[in-house]
Amino acid sequence: EAVFEELTLKRQMIAEVQAVGRPAQIFASNTSSLPIAALADGARYPSRVIGLHYFSPVDRMPLVEVIPHTGTDPEVVATVVALARQQGKTPIVVGDVAGFYVNRILSPYMNEAVRILFEGETIEDIDEALVRSGFPVGPLTLLDEVGLDVAARISPVMAAAHGDRFAAPALLGQMLSAGCKGRKSGCGFYRYPADGRKRANTRLYDLLQVPPVHHLGSQRIADRCVWLMLNEAVRCLDEG
Repeated sequence: EAVFEELTLKRQMIAEVQAVGRPAQIFASNTSSLPIAALADGARYPSRVIGLHYFSPVDRMPLVEVIPHTGTDPEVVATVVALARQQGKTPIVVGDVAGFYVNRILSPYMNEAVRILFEGETIEDIDEALVRSGFPVGPLTLLDEVGLDVAARISPVMAAAHGDRFAAPALLGQMLSAGCKGRKSGCGFYRYPADGRKRANTRLYDLLQVPPVHHLGSQRIADRCVWLMLNEAVRCLDEG
């Protein structure tokens, strides 16, 4: 299941599927932020509900998060891990907390990239700094690929669970109001014209009322984003 990040909608899907399915059937959700326990609450067969979170683009990204809630049958966990391996993926079993593991450590990283944009660094410089430090794509490109509407849905869930450091920058709401959802809408931090040549969305500088400048340097940009990711990874380790 990979419908929108709406708890009511996902619960409805589980109820409808389990009403006509066999008790042994496994229901796996691709949710990126909603607690699996909340999805399973009220289900006919809650022990058969689990999270199976793929990453975009699914055909290229090997990592998969397997997220059992406290009542998930261990057989279900083992079956889903085996399925992911058969698909050529690398499954990791993670705790059932908001954002799980990957989005939890990724959110502060991407939020910091947007804050740096607020300070006047250019879109291209921010992305290039993180690519130089080893990431396959920059954080602003990644936000465009994920979809700003998806990020906006996830952010309140994360902030409610983990605190204000997960609050989405106001720019995301302004961009959505302007119809910029990322690649899917042809406009986000970049513009995606029909000729396929991606270009920075320079209109954002007017929206921010900040002229683009070069003052931090590539290493400082990368450090600020990566350190927040590492700090959150340590918090996850501390919490088990």
